[in-house]
Amino acid sequence: PYTTLFRSVVAAVQQELTGVLDPCSVHNGTRLSFADLGMVHSIEAGPHGHVRVRLLLDDPLCLYLVDILTSVQEAALRADGVRSADVEIIGDELWSPDRLTEETRAKMNRWRIAREGRTPLSLTPASSIAPE
Repeated sequence: PYTTLFRSVVAAVQQELTGVLDPCSVHNGTRLSFADLGMVHSIEAGPHGHVRVRLLLDDPLCLYLVDILTSVQEAALRADGVRSADVEIIGDELWSPDRLTEETRAKMNRWRIAREGRTPLSLTPASSIAPE
C-alpha cells in the first residue's frame, strides 16, 4: 500500500537526485542533474525502506551507464527512510528534450546563447540599442 510514509520517502529520494549530475552535462559545462533533465521516469517506495528508481537515457549504449547507476543508487540510499535501492534503465523508451523542466530549458537556452557569443534582442536592455 502507498501511504504517506512512502510518499515522504519518494520526496526524499527526489530531493537527493537533484544533486546527481548527468555526466555528459558535466563534460559539456551545463552541469544539469537527472532531475533537471527529466530523466527520472519514476520512483517507487515500498515496505522496509526499499525504493526503485527508473531512469530514461537518451542513448541505450551510454558510455557512463555504470557511473550513472552507481551515482543514482548512492543518492537514493542517502535519502531519509531508504535502506535499499534498485536503479533500472527503461530500455524500451528513450529520453527526449520534451521532458526538460521549464527552468532547465531556459538555462540551456541561456547557455547556448552565451556559447554562441551573441545576445538576442529580447534580452538586450533597451537603453543599449542605438537608434538608426
